[in-house]
Amino acid sequence: MRLLVVLIHIANVLYVISYLVKEILWLRLLTVVAGSVLIAYYALLPVPLWAAIGWNVVFLAINLRQIQVLLLERRPVRLSPDELRLYQLAFRSLTQCEFAKLLRIARGEDVAADQRIVTHGQGVNRIMVIAEGRARVEIAGAPGRRAAPRVLCGGDEFPHGTDGECRLGGGGEDPSRHLAAERVARIFRP
Repeated sequence: MRLLVVLIHIANVLYVISYLVKEILWLRLLTVVAGSVLIAYYALLPVPLWAAIGWNVVFLAINLRQIQVLLLERRPVRLSPDELRLYQLAFRSLTQCEFAKLLRIARGEDVAADQRIVTHGQGVNRIMVIAEGRARVEIAGAPGRRAAPRVLCGGDEFPHGTDGECRLGGGGEDPSRHLAAERVARIFRP
């Protein structure tokens, strides 16, 4: 009987500690240990509490799966030199893990000089980030601003009520390369 009292106190102290830690991985690890001790407590009672054991096994499985996800997300991300350059150029506000997710759904495109990529008034179903080269924004046929690498192109280049287009390169400039993604919101879902 003394062992049972010790087990219930150990389990609850571990739960209290898990609720005090700020790091979610430590919270889950401590919860797994506390839950395991609690399962032992329920199993060693004179009449085992099978429903409580069952529920604690479910919680244990959920926490173990979430620990696995957390550990996978914390693995170092390996980026190629070009990907690392693009990350540092335009995506520093994302974690490298989020950026790697973006790269899985985005595609790099090489575009010839003076090719139109966005036209005012037409729906834009993707975002584009200029990785190399330059883009030129024309408003009502007149040259507008130039967009250097890291600039997003997606339809907001034009003042309200104007007509224009965004061309990559142009005017004898070199061809450009950009990264385009059509389903960006998907990468931020767990």
